[in-house]
Amino acid sequence: MSDDRIWEKQGHESATAFDAFKLYREDIRMTIVQVSKKVYGKEYSSHVARWCSDYNWVDRREAYWGHLDKLRVAAREKAVKDAEDVLADSLKSLMNKAVDLALKGDSRLLKDLLDRADVRFNKDVDDQVNVNVSISDLLGPSVQTLGHDED
Repeated sequence: MSDDRIWEKQGHESATAFDAFKLYREDIRMTIVQVSKKVYGKEYSSHVARWCSDYNWVDRREAYWGHLDKLRVAAREKAVKDAEDVLADSLKSLMNKAVDLALKGDSRLLKDLLDRADVRFNKDVDDQVNVNVSISDLLGPSVQTLGHDED
């Protein structure tokens, strides 16, 4: 077994000892006393105490929770990247429509598009990722003023 996945079953560890360790591993608040109560119905068990020592439960649980934290961070980073990609595609589409309307000289539809183009993208991660971008901010004042002379 490789050292980087020490929270998995150890070579000499019995199934009973590993099941007890899983109780300890899965709940960061779980104590050895609580494991003893769950496995043997009493506050102290020499078996549980020995397993904890022999199989390095404290370090194994710490490694496990560190591993889970890395997975959560990677998932959040991927979700933010995916959200940014979707937002970029949406903004590109809106910008293309705005430029097309500007080139056609359709100032009313362009103004309407710019007035309504506050893009909101919400994606649940653990925390909400909120991105608010106004298409008029991206196009700049020169495009915003197109057609305003006609009004």
